[in-house]
Amino acid sequence: MIPSGTLGGISLVHLVLIVGLAALLSLPVAAQGHEWHCVWGSSGRDVFAIGEEGVILHHDGQTWSAMSSGTTNTLNAIWGTLGGDVFAVGEEGTILHYDGKAWSTVTSAPW
Repeated sequence: MIPSGTLGGISLVHLVLIVGLAALLSLPVAAQGHEWHCVWGSSGRDVFAIGEEGVILHHDGQTWSAMSSGTTNTLNAIWGTLGGDVFAVGEEGTILHYDGKAWSTVTSAPW
């Protein structure tokens, strides 16, 4: 379970991630109102958070910014090798790839 709290009247979810060194980042949830499913980062200055309705946020070490995912499907997991090679997967077989510039849909071969 991810702990929640408030800071200055703003609801927060504290996300702990380990990227070489442990870092604690605060993701403001009140503004988005979404449930978050996974966080991944290649460093403390390149962190992605994903969740409901295809929402993807990117943290550059100072601020969180919304990114266009091109889907409204809930995203459940994210992983990459570098900040320019990241994959996110979600409901209804959604597979997305980030190349360092934009997210695009990846087509999966049928079973």
